[in-house]
Amino acid sequence: MLKQKEFIRIFAVWIIISLMVSLKEPVSAFRFVKILGIFAIIIATFTTCKKLAAYYYETEEEQKIWQWKRYGLREKAYFKESIPIGIILTIISPFLTAGSIIWLATTQSEIKPKKSRAAKRHGFLSFSELTEFHIAVISAAGIISLLILAPIAYLLNFPLLTKWSVYFAIFNIIPLGQLDGTKIFFGSRGLYAILLIFTALSLFYTFLI
Repeated sequence: MLKQKEFIRIFAVWIIISLMVSLKEPVSAFRFVKILGIFAIIIATFTTCKKLAAYYYETEEEQKIWQWKRYGLREKAYFKESIPIGIILTIISPFLTAGSIIWLATTQSEIKPKKSRAAKRHGFLSFSELTEFHIAVISAAGIISLLILAPIAYLLNFPLLTKWSVYFAIFNIIPLGQLDGTKIFFGSRGLYAILLIFTALSLFYTFLI
């Protein structure tokens, strides 16, 4: 279930991304509504699948705006207030690149074990460890879901949904900051390599559509 603050964050991300994407071409109400629908499907799929994976591992996953806190290597090289870099990059990227690139990785996942997460296999309660591999799998679930959504959309003759599903996956697999790509890369290099290959192949295929 989405918490109220989490819902507001996701709603804001949905509107901002849709607006930036719709600006790539002459603005019209029909185009904006169409883009809204596309990203509603993408973001809902991305978020839901990560939460299902988190539920499987008896953990809680919360979507937060990707924050930038550290600006250097020194011990105290932190901003006093974290900067919502995910939103900022999404807004400024089309202006910096003449509309050719729109940054789509706006959120980071906060994953923590539920209080009830315990192993009962040996007849007693003992809290099981939440490993980096578990976090990697939960983070990967969203990207995997988009790589599955893309060919389904193509078969149903929704090329724009196919294209933006792949683009969304590409940005979120980048191992930068607290993005999903970082969690996957450090949690399982093998899983990251497989996802990277499939994402690259999907990107190549979108150019042929």
